[in-house]
Amino acid sequence: MATVTASISIYFAQPWWLVLALLVVPAAWLGVRSMNSLGPVRRYFAIILRCVGILLLVILLARLMVAQRNEHVTVVAVIDRSQSIHPDLLDQYLEELEKKLVTTPTANAAGTMDRLAVVDIAEAASISALGANAMEIRQRNTTLMGTQSRLADGVQMAMAIAPPDTATRIVLLSDGNETAGNLKEAARIAASNQIPIDVVPVEYEHSKEVVFQRLAGPVRARSGETVSLRFILHSTSSSKGRLLLTMNDSPVDLDPDSSEMGAAIELQPGTNVKTISIPVGTRGMHEFKATFIPDDPAEDGVSENNRATAMTFVAGPGHMLIVDSQGAAGANLAAVLKNRQIDARLISATELPDSMARLMDSDAVILVNTECGSFSYQQQEMLARYVTEMGGGLVMTGGDRSFGAGGWIGSPVAQVLPVDCDPPQKKQMPKGALALVMHACEMPNGNLWGKRVAMAAVKALSRQDLAGVLDYGWQAGESRWVHPFSEVGDKTAILNSIDQMQMGDMPEFG
Repeated sequence: MATVTASISIYFAQPWWLVLALLVVPAAWLGVRSMNSLGPVRRYFAIILRCVGILLLVILLARLMVAQRNEHVTVVAVIDRSQSIHPDLLDQYLEELEKKLVTTPTANAAGTMDRLAVVDIAEAASISALGANAMEIRQRNTTLMGTQSRLADGVQMAMAIAPPDTATRIVLLSDGNETAGNLKEAARIAASNQIPIDVVPVEYEHSKEVVFQRLAGPVRARSGETVSLRFILHSTSSSKGRLLLTMNDSPVDLDPDSSEMGAAIELQPGTNVKTISIPVGTRGMHEFKATFIPDDPAEDGVSENNRATAMTFVAGPGHMLIVDSQGAAGANLAAVLKNRQIDARLISATELPDSMARLMDSDAVILVNTECGSFSYQQQEMLARYVTEMGGGLVMTGGDRSFGAGGWIGSPVAQVLPVDCDPPQKKQMPKGALALVMHACEMPNGNLWGKRVAMAAVKALSRQDLAGVLDYGWQAGESRWVHPFSEVGDKTAILNSIDQMQMGDMPEFG
């Protein structure tokens, strides 16, 4: 069994502090002159203790360092197992890498104590070998599909498994086609940790290659509508083949005039775009998968990059939702819209869809004098995203249960409305008053949820409303106003007071 060879060195990190060691001489001289009343044994013992204390203090200030230098190296090989590298070509590079690892001067000098760790990388990082003495790399990895090339994850995994008792060196074997992550950032972190990275580039050239770059389709469509799909392919040479398409895993006939399901296409060198229009069926999420099949397999070196996908959400027939908590005004509005040949559906607040997929069947939502409390917070966020992300329409009519009077101030819906729900001072609105009596909550994260509920209640107030916060100061032993009862204004002061307060167990609420 081989033994670890290491050298130990002792040095001072801040040697200029050693000058203070000269204080030992005056300390000893003063001790001799000032301790005449002591016996000779006690006097010299006290002088020695003083000198030792001074020397220990000087050594601490000079920072005595003991360093052990290890001559051994752990090489972490990060192997790109993505499908962009042909397995036979990868085997050749792995054999060459093994030869270099065995014949390097570092390996010969360190003998069998040098270690090799292997990290395979594709759609995820997988540890194939962890600190083995044998310089051998497994030829295959059956756990990775090879659909991606996340090189940054491989480098980060290599740094994570680096042993602390040896030097570490990373060897990256890849073609450089990174599909996700930031390899430059991972390399910068490795450099800051003084871990060098050696790159073994996998070089290849495909004189005849077709790459399916993208299948472009609309994000939204209506049931029964005809949508246009754009097939975008890049070819290095002239090539002929057929385009196959499936919708929800069912084949789509792109060439009804022939017995073939696919559409014939002739590619020229460079980027080629072909547009095909197809009807979409019922509502729901539709997944399109396109594949290019060359007439001559020799004209396409790698078949794994001949596929592309696209997603389109198909909504039902367009209509408007009229939400009315009372019914009278909403019924009149629905009748007017129907006279204009507009499909309007009157529902109550409880009937509003609770999922985005169902809500997207509607072209617009009209809230007729409906208060904020009729909807859950999730439904309010859904309505906001329906407008900002999905392009849906939202109309809010006036009334005593709408806008600020309906409690919409500070809600997600209020943020997307083109008007301010907080009424100006000149409007005759009665002031509201809110007194918050805060008590410690005996439940997991109870005080946190208590603060959140209090903040939500304050956010629903207008700037002219009154509010105050009362809690029990457990240090003072009495109830106190955390925020005095006053107009909330812009709400910054009262929200900060709620966030910073420390709730105690109030002995009584009288």
